[in-house]
Amino acid sequence: MTSMLYPTTNPSASEQMVVARGEGPYIFDRNGKRYLEGMAGLWCTSLGYGNEEIIETATQQMRELSFSHMFGGKTHDSAMKLADKLAGMVPIKDARVFLGNSGSDANDTLVKLIRYHADNGTACANAPCAGGGAYCNMVLHGGSFLRHWQTQTMPL
Repeated sequence: MTSMLYPTTNPSASEQMVVARGEGPYIFDRNGKRYLEGMAGLWCTSLGYGNEEIIETATQQMRELSFSHMFGGKTHDSAMKLADKLAGMVPIKDARVFLGNSGSDANDTLVKLIRYHADNGTACANAPCAGGGAYCNMVLHGGSFLRHWQTQTMPL
């Protein structure tokens, strides 16, 4: 067992599978056994592992601007272009786009926006569902598959 703590895993549990590489829709463990990655790397690799178009695009972006946060109104051209493209794809006039990095990030931001804009700050969610592993999300959707982590309720 390493020093790593894993999300949604009992802290006393050891590594149950060590993934060594990915190819197309498959992952391979360190012994070379092939598995169909049905969850697409938690939905981050839906176009497959080793996708050359993604590798080339990411490489170009890394050379141009490897990272820049967007807190406090700071932004960059790639983010603005993506947001405009996504906003143009939805049937909502003057749509706004929030670019996050996970379901937890998206749902936590949604709760903040509800509290900012709504008089009572009430949030409603379908349960059970998997909206992310952050504590706010577990409370929001009932923590169905993470119930062993939830020790108390949190007012939203």
